[in-house]
Amino acid sequence: MVAGRFPLPNRNGDATVCFHRLRGLSEPHDLTLACLVETPPSAEDLANVSRFCEVKLIRKPRVRRLLDVATRGLVTREPLQVAYFHSHALNALAANLHRRTGFDLAHVFMLRARPAAIGLGLPILLDVNDSQTLAVSHRRKHARGLRALALEIETGRVARLEQTLGGPREKVVVLSARDQACFRPGVAEVVPMGIDIPPETAKRSTEPLVVFSGNIGYYPNTEAVLAFVRVCWAEIRRAVPAARLRIVGLAPPPAVTALHGQDGIEVLGEVRNMAEAIAPAWVSIAPMTVSWGMHTKVLEAMASRVPVVATPACGDIFGPASGRGLTIAAFGPDFAGAVAQALGDAAEVERLGEAARNFVAERFAWTVADRRIEALYQQLVAA
Repeated sequence: MVAGRFPLPNRNGDATVCFHRLRGLSEPHDLTLACLVETPPSAEDLANVSRFCEVKLIRKPRVRRLLDVATRGLVTREPLQVAYFHSHALNALAANLHRRTGFDLAHVFMLRARPAAIGLGLPILLDVNDSQTLAVSHRRKHARGLRALALEIETGRVARLEQTLGGPREKVVVLSARDQACFRPGVAEVVPMGIDIPPETAKRSTEPLVVFSGNIGYYPNTEAVLAFVRVCWAEIRRAVPAARLRIVGLAPPPAVTALHGQDGIEVLGEVRNMAEAIAPAWVSIAPMTVSWGMHTKVLEAMASRVPVVATPACGDIFGPASGRGLTIAAFGPDFAGAVAQALGDAAEVERLGEAARNFVAERFAWTVADRRIEALYQQLVAA
């Protein structure tokens, strides 16, 4: 497996998926991870991943990455994110490992790491998670000035690259049907993210508690939670004066941390156990505007027996859960009303929470995803 970010559980979405791919596929296969990092992982994190595979690391500091964006980005037509993760050392490491071991397949994690596997002559499973065409074009709509120009260029470059992917010896894996539609027909397979069902340890809060969880520093989450507070929170508090809002997850930016202590809002930031921070809530919210990828916050909440109110952007993957712990509502008054209604009936919260947990356990266990990836491995090697 070639990756541009060190795999860790309960961190960034792609790092989490990468970790669980290694964990789930390590028993039937001998795996080697060649990974690019900015700073070496901690001894604890390295030991956690080394349980499942041989680990080989190449360090590329942030300054070197930015220089490659400035130089390679000007003289080549490759996406800037590919330039950012470009590494002759990683490419050489992958080639040397292949000469030593004789791999059957290269599992590439994210588009940015693909160059390290291209010259190996191996079938490639390209685990991209999200279509970068969708992701970058969304960022372009919200940018201004030189940043907007750079993102305009990047959108065109990633769209062209994504249209070249696939073939008998390369299969692309995405998280949702909307991502799949950005690739040529038959190229991409949808393999949704999984979830570990946590033990039931935390008790439900005695006061009506709303939770927003995720990597808060990731711009779609920042946009979503700030918009929710601005548009919906006052209306919810008028309907349910005792309501509280908990914002929990990695790297909340200053605009989010500034909300702490205002209008019943607490900002926890990163926590050691996300499930324990989520489980006391009466309802989890996913007021997302982005429609690519898969919103982990929905899975985490439902697995923790917490009903979810989500916007239609989350509906493609989780739509079958409607009535089983998931309510889909348009952002605005309808969304605020659905959250307020959920906070008004503690008994219904318990019923829907149990239904949500059962739904996720049936459809989104990591073992389900592992079987899909294993089938693609066999298909690629046979081809």
